[in-house]
Amino acid sequence: MMKAQIIAAAGLLFSSRAYAQQSLNEGSGFGTYYYDIEKIETCGTSFAAQNQGGVMCSHITSLPLTEMNSNYVVAMNNTLLRGDMAKYCGKKVVVSVNGVASDLPLFIGDGCERCGTGSSTSDTWEANGAPGLDFSYSVLNELSASACADGHIDITWDIVDETLYNFDTDGSGTAQGPASGSSSSGSSSSAAASVATTAAASTSSSASQESTSASQESTSASQESTSASQESASSASTSASSASQAVNSPADVAQAAVPTTMITQTAKATSTTSDAPTTSYTPTATSGLEILATPTTSDPSAPCATGVWQCSGDSLVQCLDGKWVTRATCVDGLSCQGGDSPYCAPAGFSKALGRN
Repeated sequence: MMKAQIIAAAGLLFSSRAYAQQSLNEGSGFGTYYYDIEKIETCGTSFAAQNQGGVMCSHITSLPLTEMNSNYVVAMNNTLLRGDMAKYCGKKVVVSVNGVASDLPLFIGDGCERCGTGSSTSDTWEANGAPGLDFSYSVLNELSASACADGHIDITWDIVDETLYNFDTDGSGTAQGPASGSSSSGSSSSAAASVATTAAASTSSSASQESTSASQESTSASQESTSASQESASSASTSASSASQAVNSPADVAQAAVPTTMITQTAKATSTTSDAPTTSYTPTATSGLEILATPTTSDPSAPCATGVWQCSGDSLVQCLDGKWVTRATCVDGLSCQGGDSPYCAPAGFSKALGRN
């Protein structure tokens, strides 16, 4: 009896610490993945293109995931985020799986179209629309070992009023980067070594060690986003663009099941004096732009191999269970390009990269 009381007290103590801050948004749904700064090639997927995408919380000044150099960026319901970026951007996210809260320094930085489509209370997984959050692959895999096999996991979350990362959400010139004292930058493997295990998670054989120090190295990436799109400060026109996953082989498709990537970004206003692409779309010399799979030439209505991507007009479509499913649509002024690794960019941008 005494042991049970001690365990219950420990659980209440942890809960009070984890949720002491004001809750900004909470719910239950599904966790998926769409990028990974550390593991670029994993689970039958290349994240090279997605990693160069600009995040929604920095819609005035381009801030690619590669420049942030963190696997702890989380994408939330893009409709809620777009409605009040100052409220959500950079805020800490407490994610729980099977009732156990994670200590990972997760924070809101991007928008998720799938998370903002359909009923916010649905408990049924649907690739085209289901409540939840979008993570890096490494984080989702740490939250659940079934991340690769299933493509999505059941989660609950609480976005709290604690800033872990500073974003320039309004173009005022605010310095962007980890908040003072925050451990939100760096890879998931390095930060996982620096957080103490919780009493609730102590049953895990690997959760009993706490590192006294973690070495983190922040790189100043000079790569400009090839798939980044931005939102004009004076325009109310916002829509979704999406980076995609490239599947290497039928074996990879079997391993990865149905990838569930869904990143949402917004469009940058084009210049009124020039039709040339903005500098945020200037290609960089990097192997990350290499296309890994052969583009499909079949009509979108024809049977297809699960996991592959392509453009269908201005839409980014993915083959799921032998059928083409629209995952995102490019905003006005942008078009779908990139063949089997599609992205939204100004017309003619793919020619600068030597793509079709």
